[in-house]
Amino acid sequence: MKFIHAANLRLGMTPETPELRDVNRAADLQEDFCKLLDAAENLKADALFLTGNIFDHKPSEDELRRLDGMFSALSARVFIVPGELDASENTQAVKDFRWKSGARVFAGDAIDRVYVSRWDTEITAVGYTKRNFHLVSGGRVIQSSRDAVKILLLPFIGSGYQSPLKAEDPGRLPYDYTGTGQYGYVDGSDEYPLYSPGCFEPDTFSSQMYHGFLLGELTRDAEGNVSRSVRLIRNAKREFRILKLKPKWDQSFSELRSELTDAMTDLGIENIYKVILENDIPPALFYRKEELKAAGNVTEIADSATEREMFSTLQKRGAEDLVGRLVMRYLEPGGGLSQKAFRYALDALLAAYRKKGN
Repeated sequence: MKFIHAANLRLGMTPETPELRDVNRAADLQEDFCKLLDAAENLKADALFLTGNIFDHKPSEDELRRLDGMFSALSARVFIVPGELDASENTQAVKDFRWKSGARVFAGDAIDRVYVSRWDTEITAVGYTKRNFHLVSGGRVIQSSRDAVKILLLPFIGSGYQSPLKAEDPGRLPYDYTGTGQYGYVDGSDEYPLYSPGCFEPDTFSSQMYHGFLLGELTRDAEGNVSRSVRLIRNAKREFRILKLKPKWDQSFSELRSELTDAMTDLGIENIYKVILENDIPPALFYRKEELKAAGNVTEIADSATEREMFSTLQKRGAEDLVGRLVMRYLEPGGGLSQKAFRYALDALLAAYRKKGN
């Protein structure tokens, strides 16, 4: 049996990155979803597993009808596991809808199971509740006695919970395929298979973030042994990426911006970035770092140095420049200014200085 597994589609979402004026995430995600359905047909998948967060909101009847029409055009059968955003009223709307395509929506608040005879496969899905997660982590999801290929599907559970399956507990859940919707990385081994598809729209950045879907195949031989192959297919118009730069103390703002632009061009200028500035950052760059967002699709500029480390570096430089002398004067014992107050004052001073055009 060949399957495609995807999660966190977030169809119809309101873009969470309003500062990216030239990026329409809702259109991007719809395009990625259409490519996913095309892949399911072209790759001749038997099943399409969607493990949570199909919609970003409570879907309307028209939205569900359009989605059902897309599913009807597929040769693959669709299985939906409600996730974090599908909970409560979203789940009820999806479950109450009459799916003419034959899509199977699992219970959103229970452990649900279905057997598909033509594949000799039993699919167990875990609903989005804390109790169910505890049952999974405790190895208390009761399997049926049916002799069949067995699949366990977990929902997208968001940042509020850790994954209920732990790699240090191999063999606790002896399923032939265990898939979750948790974030955007793929993991799995023969010893302990736990697979996560690349999320279309992650709710956090991760160094292991991928965007796409999993293509898998389960084959059972005459002796009942099941072989498994799973691979990630990256399929997104844009990916969320982390980009780390190491500014030099004598580097100008224009030089740093050019370095950032070059790095984004190499990795894909269409992607969406969180930029982390490493090393000690000179004030001329630190107080202008937000301006780097104009270099491309940048949602956040962070620096790895702590505030205390930054001031410590400035103090060591002492009389080398005006800022160093100010730090030495006002932050020494008895100077009367806290680091935080001094930072706000210096920020205002530099802003006024730049406004004058100096």
